[in-house]
Amino acid sequence: MDESKFTPPVMGNAPWLIVTHANRKKAVEKQTFCSLSEGKSYIKTIVDLDGKSIVASSRFGWLILRERDNVGMYSVWNPVTLQYLLLPKLPDAPEQRPRCVFTSAPDTEACVLVLFFEGLVCLCINPNAGGDCRWIRHRLEHDGESVSVTDAIFLNGFIYARASYKLREGGYKLMFSRLKVSEDDLYSLSFEPFLLEVPGHLINFNIYVIRLEHILEVSGVVYYVHMLVRHEDDMGNYDIFKAFIWRLDMSAMSWIRVESLGDRAFLLSDCGSTWCYGGVSGALVEKNTIYLVASGYHTLHSYRLRDDNCSFLSPHPSFHWSGGSNAPTWFISTHCIRTIDRFFSIQEEKMEVSEKVKNAEMNMRLSNNLLSEIHIDIMSSIADHLHLLDYLNLCVAYQNFDPKMTWAKWRRDCSFPVFASLKNKNDICELWDPRENIVHSFNTPHLADHLTTIEFCNNGWLLLRVEGYSLQYLNPFTKERGTYPSSHMIPGNASYAFSTYPTSSDCVTVAITGYNVIISYFEAATNEWEYHYPDEDVKFWANYNSSPKYYDGAFYFLDVKGNLGIFEKVEEEWCWDVYPSPLTEYERLTLYSCYLVELDGQLTCVYIHHLGRRVQVFKLDVWELHWDKLHDLGEHVLFLSSASSFSAFEKDITKRNRIYLSRFVGDKNVYYSLDTCRFHTLGERDSRIDLYGTSSQPFCCWI
Repeated sequence: MDESKFTPPVMGNAPWLIVTHANRKKAVEKQTFCSLSEGKSYIKTIVDLDGKSIVASSRFGWLILRERDNVGMYSVWNPVTLQYLLLPKLPDAPEQRPRCVFTSAPDTEACVLVLFFEGLVCLCINPNAGGDCRWIRHRLEHDGESVSVTDAIFLNGFIYARASYKLREGGYKLMFSRLKVSEDDLYSLSFEPFLLEVPGHLINFNIYVIRLEHILEVSGVVYYVHMLVRHEDDMGNYDIFKAFIWRLDMSAMSWIRVESLGDRAFLLSDCGSTWCYGGVSGALVEKNTIYLVASGYHTLHSYRLRDDNCSFLSPHPSFHWSGGSNAPTWFISTHCIRTIDRFFSIQEEKMEVSEKVKNAEMNMRLSNNLLSEIHIDIMSSIADHLHLLDYLNLCVAYQNFDPKMTWAKWRRDCSFPVFASLKNKNDICELWDPRENIVHSFNTPHLADHLTTIEFCNNGWLLLRVEGYSLQYLNPFTKERGTYPSSHMIPGNASYAFSTYPTSSDCVTVAITGYNVIISYFEAATNEWEYHYPDEDVKFWANYNSSPKYYDGAFYFLDVKGNLGIFEKVEEEWCWDVYPSPLTEYERLTLYSCYLVELDGQLTCVYIHHLGRRVQVFKLDVWELHWDKLHDLGEHVLFLSSASSFSAFEKDITKRNRIYLSRFVGDKNVYYSLDTCRFHTLGERDSRIDLYGTSSQPFCCWI
C-alpha cells in the first residue's frame, strides 16, 4: 500500500490551494493539493479530512474544518505537523459558513477561535485543552440590527472586521469595525462598529456590477483590497476591471492608497486571504499581482497591478479540482520573511537609465537630420506607403521640428482594425496593430487618474464613461473630443451605442440598462436625453460584456442569455422588441460573452461559452428574424471586443476563418480558428481548447 496517499505533500513556504471532494459512495474521500511552485496537483485520501469541508485557513498554518453532515462539529488541522484537534460540538450551530479568526496558534494555551455568523459570535476557548475546551456565544448587533461580519483578521490584540448591518429604511450600511476579546472569565466582547469609513466609499461604484472586498494582514499592516467587476458569468468567472488597495495607518487611523505591492503577491479567498513574495514563491506567482479564488467556483483569477491585466488561470493545465465541496483554499505553512534582494530593483534602475540614454541619442540624431527640409509632396508620397500607425508616428516626429506644418491626409484604406487601450492611469491612449506589431501612443491628460471605461466604438470614435457620470466621446486619430449633457437616469452599468459620428447633427446615442429595461437616447438635433420604457413583461437583461451594433437604421443589443433586442424608429416613434436567441437552455446557462458584428453585409452573432469551451457563430436574417448557424466566415475574419466588433476581408487564405479576441498571452493576440476549433496565439504554434491562461485588458476595444 502506498502510504504517501494518506499524508499531505511536503509543503514549503510557497502557496498551495487545497480542495476537499465530497463523494458519499466511497469510504474515504479525496483531497487535491495544488502546488503553485511546482505547477502540479497531488490527489490524497487523508482520513482527518474525510467528510469535512474547509471553512477557512489561518496565518498560523492551520485549517478550520467542519463536518458536512453535522454543522456543529468543528475541528482544526495542521497539514505540516499533522496535528488534529477535535473541538466540542457547537450547540445550535447555524448552517451558514462562518468567518473565522484565531487569536494565536491553536496549540497554544491563550488561543481563542472566533466564528462570526449573522448577528452571532461564537468563541472556542483554548482548542488545545481537550475536555476543558468550551464555547461562549455573544450577540453582535448595532442599533438593534444584527451585524454580519464578512471578513476579519487578528492583529496586536484586536480583531479588525469588514461588516454590515441592515438599515431600517432599507439597504445595508458597510463599516470597518474593531473588536476585542477580553481575558476575563466571561471572555466578553467589546465592539467598535465604526472605527473608520470603509475605503471603498472613495470610489464611485456607479459603473460597476460587482464589488469584491477583502482585508488581510501583511507583516503587521492591515490592507484593504477592493476589486471592481463589470461582468460575471453563471460559472463564476469574473472580468475584473480595476483593483484598489489601501493600508491602514494605525497612528492616524486613516487609509492610505497603495499603488504597488512591490515584491509581494496577495492571495484572496472567502476562506481566508494571505500573501507571499512573488517571483520566488512559485512558477505561477508574480510579484505585484493579486490572485483571487471566488467562493463556490473553481477558477483562479490573477490581476496584475502594473497594467491592470486580468487573466484566467486553471490555475495550471495539470491541476484538477473540479467537483470540490469547497472553493480552493489558500494555504501557506509559514511566512519566512526574507531580506529583499536589491538585485532586481538595481537591474530595473539600470534598464531605466539605459533607456533614457538611448532616447537621448535618438533625439540627437533626429535633431541633426534634414527632415524639416523635405518637401511636403515627398512626405505625402511616403505617407501613401505607410501603415496608419506609422503614419501617425511620422506626423508626431515631423511636427517636433515644424509645429506649424500642415500634414497631408492619409489616403490608404485601413484593411484591419487596430487595438485601442488606455494605459498608465488613463493618461495615455495606445493604438496597436498586433498583426504588424506597430504602436502609436498619445497623451490623454483629461482622463488622467479618472476611472474611465471604453463603452463603445464606431466610425473611429470612442464613447467613454468617465468617473461613472460623465459621458464623453474621443477620436484618437484627430484628437477631437466632446462631452454629452449629463443625465441622472443613466447608471454606469449600461450598454451603449451611437449611429454615426458623435459630432454629426444626425447622430443618435442609445444607452440601455437593467432587467426591466430603461432605454435612454440622445438625438444630437434636440441636444437632450429622452427615455423609453418598454413593456415590463418583455424581459431583457442588458449585457455589459457584449458589443452592440447599429445596423440598417436600427440599434441591436444582446442580453446575458443571448436574446436580441432591437431599438428602432418606426413612423417617427421609437420601438423596442426582443427576439429569442438560437441557443438551447443549457447553452444560455454557460454563455460567457456574445458579440454582434456585420459580416459581408449581414448581422452576425458570436457566442462564446464558459471560457471558450465552445464558440458558435450565427447569421441573422433580419427580415425573417431567423438564425442560421455558420461554420465558415468565407473570405473574412472577425475582431471582437465588448465595446466594438468588426469584420475584415483577408487576402491570405491561410489566415481566414479567424476570430480575433481582445485577449492575449503575454503581448501576443489570441484568436479562435473555425478550421481547428481551437484558440491560437499570433506568432506561436501552440494552441489551446479554452481561454485559461489568457489575459484581458479592461480599457480596450478594436477601432
